[in-house]
Amino acid sequence: MKKFLLYVASFATIAFTGCSKEQSELSIDDVQAKATISGKVTYDGGSYYDKTDAATVLLDAVAASNVTVVVKVNNKDYNGTDGTYQYFETKTDENGNFSIDVPVYIAISNAEVYNLPFYAEWTEDDNTSGEHVKKSYSNVLMKMTKTTVSANEKDVKYVTIKTSYESKDQFKN
Repeated sequence: MKKFLLYVASFATIAFTGCSKEQSELSIDDVQAKATISGKVTYDGGSYYDKTDAATVLLDAVAASNVTVVVKVNNKDYNGTDGTYQYFETKTDENGNFSIDVPVYIAISNAEVYNLPFYAEWTEDDNTSGEHVKKSYSNVLMKMTKTTVSANEKDVKYVTIKTSYESKDQFKN
């Protein structure tokens, strides 16, 4: 009878002190390996006619400074749960460059890299009167633009994000 009670007590102890959810699942904090995703965010700043040089100046790759860049990784790359995501954020520097270390368990596949919408200046040439007039618009909403990247541990991946204005309706005076 003593043995039986000892078995029951042992079983009850094991049953009530099993692994908690946190102990049995991989946490993003447990992933030590990293991949570096870096790149540059630029935007279409428009164009204008330079009367001195008698040429059109294109502002097609203006550096987007202090813009938030997000890397969205599907949790299936960490623990097998498809449809939920981990988000990692950083900001661009004054030259539009960014770099972020992202945890990699084995590999990340098709992670989305995108900028959040931001406001910038946009310039256009107004030639409606027969004279070239440079018109600038401030606080023009630049849209979110996405790209994808896959990476393994210790990879360094470079992406370029080029965005433009959300809608021409913003330029009405």
